[in-house]
Amino acid sequence: MNRLFFHVNTHNPWLDRKPGMTLDGIGLFFQRDQTWFAEAKPFVDYITRCQTLLQKGRHVVDIAVYTGEDIPSRALTPDRLVPMLPGLFGAKRVLSERRRLANVGQPMEESPAGVRHSAGIIDLKDWINALHGYQYDSMNKDALMNQPFNYKVLVIPEGAMVSKEVKTKIEQLRRKGVLIVDKPWREKTFRDIEPDVTFWPETIDDKEPLEGIAYTHRKADGKDIYFFSNQNDRFVNMSATLRAAGSRPMRYDPISDMTMPVISCHSDGKHTTINESMLPYQSFFIILDEKGEMSTISDLLSSSGIHIPGRAYMEDQLWDIHFRESGITLKKQRLFDWSQHEDDRIRYFSGHARYTTILEWKGKPDEKVSIQLPNVHDIAHVWVNGIDCGIAWTAPYTVDISGTLKKGKNTIEIEVVNTWHNALRGMDQGKAPYDGIWTNAKYRTKGDGLLPAGLLEQPYLITSK
Repeated sequence: MNRLFFHVNTHNPWLDRKPGMTLDGIGLFFQRDQTWFAEAKPFVDYITRCQTLLQKGRHVVDIAVYTGEDIPSRALTPDRLVPMLPGLFGAKRVLSERRRLANVGQPMEESPAGVRHSAGIIDLKDWINALHGYQYDSMNKDALMNQPFNYKVLVIPEGAMVSKEVKTKIEQLRRKGVLIVDKPWREKTFRDIEPDVTFWPETIDDKEPLEGIAYTHRKADGKDIYFFSNQNDRFVNMSATLRAAGSRPMRYDPISDMTMPVISCHSDGKHTTINESMLPYQSFFIILDEKGEMSTISDLLSSSGIHIPGRAYMEDQLWDIHFRESGITLKKQRLFDWSQHEDDRIRYFSGHARYTTILEWKGKPDEKVSIQLPNVHDIAHVWVNGIDCGIAWTAPYTVDISGTLKKGKNTIEIEVVNTWHNALRGMDQGKAPYDGIWTNAKYRTKGDGLLPAGLLEQPYLITSK
């Protein structure tokens, strides 16, 4: 999926009711009365940058799966391929599918909140990189007969309706060297067709591949473009072996729009192995240029100007906090979780709160400086001495403030915005944090607890030359 559309924007005719009209339990409320709507640009920029690269060139896919000639004909979800490719999916997946399909006791689950359904329904978040480095496209009769066949493997699921002319086409492809899989494939790989990517823990003591890293691969203008996305809610140190070589790998961060060399990498002329760390749910691109040459680690260090960063902590800072929507101001506060405050107007607050402090800076003017926000819920907009430095909306929650600091005292402002969750919880209990909170639909979340909110830990500065 490489082209996203925001659909639809609900019309809210009132200027004094928020979040106002919604689509009830459907979708993400991407409209002017969303708490973080004014801070949404970096999120949209991230999507735009990703789509720009993910629409380049062609998608690198090894496997075509024939969907047959029955009507209706639909693309196959990965669970439908387990009987044909048990070796690639692995014994663990084969066993879990057997249990899911047995549906013993007909278990039910609630997801999303308020919606109950069979627990046996396929959940695609459980099928990340399910074929362990291979990807597939579903293909109907028209595509098979009329489009150039650029795949290395063609899977014909058992029981699929196959006409005489399609059988003739399949035999032509077989003679051209395409691997035809028309009965269960029990090997872990396709012999001479290696996986496109293999993920391992950075320490190879564990011989099992690393799970939970989604990827896609495109080829454009002599470049291999890999997109990696950590679907785990934890920090991951990974080693990835790519079926591509011949260049010095570059890492492109679509959040910061910055590119830098991959420091820890190795090529054997056929594969490239990189070592990278990924924050929870972090994503980035790895780009290799066929025309380039693999550089050594020392070459990369000398050419990129990379230095080990230093840290300057803001441990003793006190903050003035102004809650914009309610008008409440707190002076010289230590950091706290709004949802734990004794005042219901703060406990149930949703919206913008601006934190202000004075920081004494003794650094050098030529230093590159970033501010790191180790624990913020949920989006932070940073100003230094009145200069807008940008917005942090996802990990690593870092904002570049280079060139804004001066010797001596500096004014640091961080405006934090959370979601509507806590305010709507308060409204349901008759404890709305301020006037004008209204919606046409019941707010659905599991349980009745509140979410953490605000700036929960002291920021710190990261410096480098």
